[in-house]
Formats: sequence, C-alpha cells, structure tokens
Amino acid sequence: MQKIAVPHGGTMRFWGDWFGRPMDNYHKVVKAVYNEESNILVMTFDNEEECTVYSPVGISSTKKSFYIEDADVVVWLWYYYGKERTKENRFQIQYTKENEDTVICQNNYTQSSTNINSKGFYAVEIC
Repeated sequence: MQKIAVPHGGTMRFWGDWFGRPMDNYHKVVKAVYNEESNILVMTFDNEEECTVYSPVGISSTKKSFYIEDADVVVWLWYYYGKERTKENRFQIQYTKENEDTVICQNNYTQSSTNINSKGFYAVEIC
C-alpha cells in the first residue's frame, strides 16, 4: 500500500466528462491509497465521495494539478446533494474503457449508459 498526496482540489472530470457543471463544485481528497498488488487506487474525498481507479497509468499530483493519464475502469461514488446521506441516496457512475478512443459510461442515478469519445482526455482529472 502506498499513500499518495493529492494537494490539488477542484471539479472532477472523467475522460472529458464533467461531474456536474464545469467548475461548479469543489472536491478535496482527504485520503488516497494505491495498492500495488491489486493495481487499484482509491481516493476518498471530503464529502464522503469516493473514486476508485482500476489499473491507473501515469498518476501526476502537484499543488496545481492532479490527473491520471489512463485506466481500465473508474468508479465515482457520491451522495445526492441536499439529501440525507443514506444508502438510497448513494449513487455511482462507472467509466469502462472499451478501446483507445471510447469509454462506456453507466450510472445508477438516471439508469443510463452512453459512449464517450475519450480521445485526448485524461482518465481522471481534478480541474
């Protein structure tokens, strides 16, 4: 297990797909742990949100930026804003890399699945 310092906070973006509106919210990592054996990075945020990155490649963390160049799967968990933090109000978005240019985005909030053109974007970015 390796702890990773993530001093940069901001808005989340996954393969070019913003979580919420661009620059509309602020997320601060309070804990980031990379497990070399399983090749999984888990980041916990100040609002009990969580980002799990499977097979992360190219992690860059500075005071001014944070990104992960590529990954196989990224899962974002959050509580519905403005509602009580219960199991029923916990939602998930899963991004699964299909090929070099396409990511499948599935979520249990709107029960939808879409394809994202991921070319030119990082797997995870805190903007």
